[in-house]
Amino acid sequence: MISGTVITRAELPRARVLAGSFARHHPGESLRVLIVDDVAGRVAVDPEPFRTITTDDIGIAREELHRMVMLMGRRITIALRPWLLDHLLGLQGGPAICIDSHVMVCDSLSPVGEAVPADGVLLVPHVLEPLPRDGLDPDETAILGFGMFSSGIYGVGPADGGFIRFLKERLRRECLVDIPHMRVLDQRWLDFVPSFFRYHVERDFGVDVAYWNLHERPLTRSDGRILAGGTPLRSFNFSGFDPRLEGMIGSSEATRAPRVIGSADPVLAEMCEEYRRELIAAGFDDLHWAPFGFDSLPGGVPIYDSLRSIYSDALMEAEDAHTRLPPDPFDAVGTRDFRAWCKDAYARAGLQLPVQLRDTPRSAVPMLPAGGWRSRFQRRAGRAGPDAIPSASSTSQVGPTVDHLASLQAGPAGRWDRLEVQVDPFGEGVVAFGPLGRLDPGCYQVTLELAPGPRQLGRSDLDQALVVEVRTEGYLLGGRAVTFGEMETGKVCADFSIPRGLLREALTAGTEVGVRSRGQVTGSLGAVLVERVGTAKPGLPARSDWLPTMDAGEAGRRAGTEVNTLHYRRGLVVSGPYWRLQPGRYRALLRTRFAPDAAVETSSELENADVVAVVAVVDTVEGETILAEVHLSRRDLFGGSTELSFEIARDHDEPGARVGLRVRTETGIAAVIESVTVERTG
Repeated sequence: MISGTVITRAELPRARVLAGSFARHHPGESLRVLIVDDVAGRVAVDPEPFRTITTDDIGIAREELHRMVMLMGRRITIALRPWLLDHLLGLQGGPAICIDSHVMVCDSLSPVGEAVPADGVLLVPHVLEPLPRDGLDPDETAILGFGMFSSGIYGVGPADGGFIRFLKERLRRECLVDIPHMRVLDQRWLDFVPSFFRYHVERDFGVDVAYWNLHERPLTRSDGRILAGGTPLRSFNFSGFDPRLEGMIGSSEATRAPRVIGSADPVLAEMCEEYRRELIAAGFDDLHWAPFGFDSLPGGVPIYDSLRSIYSDALMEAEDAHTRLPPDPFDAVGTRDFRAWCKDAYARAGLQLPVQLRDTPRSAVPMLPAGGWRSRFQRRAGRAGPDAIPSASSTSQVGPTVDHLASLQAGPAGRWDRLEVQVDPFGEGVVAFGPLGRLDPGCYQVTLELAPGPRQLGRSDLDQALVVEVRTEGYLLGGRAVTFGEMETGKVCADFSIPRGLLREALTAGTEVGVRSRGQVTGSLGAVLVERVGTAKPGLPARSDWLPTMDAGEAGRRAGTEVNTLHYRRGLVVSGPYWRLQPGRYRALLRTRFAPDAAVETSSELENADVVAVVAVVDTVEGETILAEVHLSRRDLFGGSTELSFEIARDHDEPGARVGLRVRTETGIAAVIESVTVERTG
């Protein structure tokens, strides 16, 4: 038996733990590890607990590797598994086993190797018994979606009967996460094996134990060994496990009703803690977001989601028609040719060329994962769910720009048109929103690449066009308002920071960006780019101006960066933004002035008796609860500032709780709200 796995450099800690556990139970044998993005050959010369394989060793042409990486990004580690198996069989005449890097070996896998048919395939099912219909996750629907057989471990014999060729042909272009079209990486292709090839189904309860089958394989200890369903635990699949989240088996516990909770099982909790310690000792903190060698084009240009999609269509159309293929995107010598091809391809698609493909690229080392690729199947049937995006880093490293537009959904004021989101000029509200993935604590910059349309008459450069907000679990991480003048530059940036105190929220709920239209905005959103720019700050912003992201009411109207009251109407002037706030004491400072045409009249009215009469009310609310309220007179408005203190109690810190501020007029008055600054005071 010869075994191996496929990884990126970011997965080196997992491969080290897998290789160490494999060696403990198979003396004299070494795991083979194919590192797909070690383009500089740095890992190959370092001492590792495994034998390193490079892409040059597996017999795949460099141009074909580059095409596959361009199509699927980091999913290339799954797509290259049949090439790994082919290479392993060439090294040794015995069976070859492919093991996922998230696996830890807990006992000898020799019985698994002995069960591999000499002329066929060994398969391991996700479950071996019918799932109980108890409403818990994962359920039968999930298994139907993922496929009956797990790719956490499978093997082939010396005479594989054509299985490796079959898998190569499918995965080279269709290693997708597209559940509506029944494609989940390599797993759904394994469902064909019982019909096409000789096979053996491994029914050992101790093989590939994971959160999806622990209900049928309870863990126990006996004579120093761990048993799964009464049989020796041979391998445990830590898929979804995140060592940064204390007490959790992984993202599986973030579902609606998880079937398995790590802390509820003492043996599982001990295993998770052991795996966590081994990952950290293997360099997880420094390497888990290591740069993927193919995240950017030569020169640091990000691989835009639109570019990935345009390239994939052009490649497959050229292959179908047997015409000339697109230039190699990762050939540094051919950079000029590829840029020229991009310019023509975007023009043919009727799309604006992305900013960084137009300009001379800055020198950058790729650090963050590229966004997912929407396949031909997804575009024909509508948008499918986003691929899971690997997390960023908690270290001080910085990274290049990465496009996350494909993971966003269109809101009521937007619609998907080909590979961009069109802003509805007749709508007001959310244009696009969605996950930026599970990001580590740190400082980031989000950039919108926009193609503005004609500006409506009466709109000045200072009038607000869009609002950008970045949140996690409702906590504001950053945001800003975008004026029409800024929008017409085609590129708008906003900073945001994920503090360490929100680690759990950022890694389970994820980080979400939202783009809102103020109305009468034309144009399209072509990219949502994110770049890590520094280390984490200690906490959420302590002071911020809420006014740019607040909504005007029936008695208010935006004018540039300010909000004017409508002197002929009374009612709500401005309200929002209904962000989550951490428990503590806060102060809101409302800065106002009278409108220019009312200043003289107001000065004279200060001598009158009704100067102290209530003309406006300011309050802060949490849901339906008023936290604080202050009444304003004409004299208060003329004074220019009003202060409002409020407190968020700890028992109010619920996931659904939101805090907003409202200003409403009790009588017609001509005033201007300049800012609403909120700061934490304790």
